[in-house]
Amino acid sequence: MFAAGAGIKASGVSDYGLVNRDPMWKFVTGLNSESRGHYSTEALAELNKEPIGVKRDALGKRIIKSELKNGNVLKLFLVKYKSMWSDNDSSMRWSANNPNVQVNVTTLNGKLVIRRIELAQKIQWIFIFMLLVIALVMMFKSADIMLNKNSFVMLLIILIFGYIAVHLLIEIQTRYRFFIIPFIISMGAIGLSSLLGKVDQEKAQDISIVK
Repeated sequence: MFAAGAGIKASGVSDYGLVNRDPMWKFVTGLNSESRGHYSTEALAELNKEPIGVKRDALGKRIIKSELKNGNVLKLFLVKYKSMWSDNDSSMRWSANNPNVQVNVTTLNGKLVIRRIELAQKIQWIFIFMLLVIALVMMFKSADIMLNKNSFVMLLIILIFGYIAVHLLIEIQTRYRFFIIPFIISMGAIGLSSLLGKVDQEKAQDISIVK
């Protein structure tokens, strides 16, 4: 990241490289109860009253403090959690609006196609998340995961729950789920492996009893 930022500055494309010059923005939108933590043009307009820099950061902090004083933070967290992890993937409709895609979302047939794809996708993710829960139950039940602090599985757990926690605070969009999906699938695979292993173990016990 440092090398890429230095390269961008050296090329003259930008004077700032890859530095985040507006760190308050994601928190201002993420803690905005009116937009439910999603992108907000109103919040952007409010921040744009000050140029990027110290004054803008200070304004962002004031906006965040006023939101926190409302006392609806826990309710906002629940709404954001549900929206982030259970709403339909918006990229499906973006793709369908592409002129190169032969699906017109404005027609009844096009809407039906999109709904069927979204339903299939939701069933798929429910299955994967169920396997993730099975993996967590299996691991914490055995307590082995708690003893091995350097395990790969512990890293997966920290990444997944850390990612979920961070998005309670910052702006959310359903497409932001993509970054953590590979780790969730890895945990789901562990759950499936544990489930199949338990089935095989029970079969082996049944065979030994018959013998």
